[in-house]
Amino acid sequence: MPSQAQLNAYLAKKPGQRAAISGFVRYLREVHGAEVRLPSANKTEVKRLRRKNLEAELLALMRHGDGSESCKRYWISVALTYFHGLRTSLYKNALPAVVPAEEGGVIVWGNREYWLPFPQWWVTIPGLGESQGAVVEHSPEH
Repeated sequence: MPSQAQLNAYLAKKPGQRAAISGFVRYLREVHGAEVRLPSANKTEVKRLRRKNLEAELLALMRHGDGSESCKRYWISVALTYFHGLRTSLYKNALPAVVPAEEGGVIVWGNREYWLPFPQWWVTIPGLGESQGAVVEHSPEH
């Protein structure tokens, strides 16, 4: 049976699992009489860990990305979240058109333009899937 210290340590590492384990913690208390409680959520720490995880994802993509369309969609999704605070799931949709810009590109999301840096594996050659100067809008999912 997990102790309160183990529960606290787990949630410190995986704050996004709080809702997922709340029913399990309740089960432990009600059925097994365990003396464990969900600690209060630390919103500042949750934000810090989320940002750290996004940064790790971007670094992994920079190192191991293959330049495929699915990899580019995933890069855009993670980068929009990391650099602009947008919650997106572009990797499930078609690749939005990108206007090449210095060391990156501009995409339009929800009638706003967002610049994103691109890793070295992102090759911008007009006519190979990238926009040739025209911004094509992509609507956000809700």
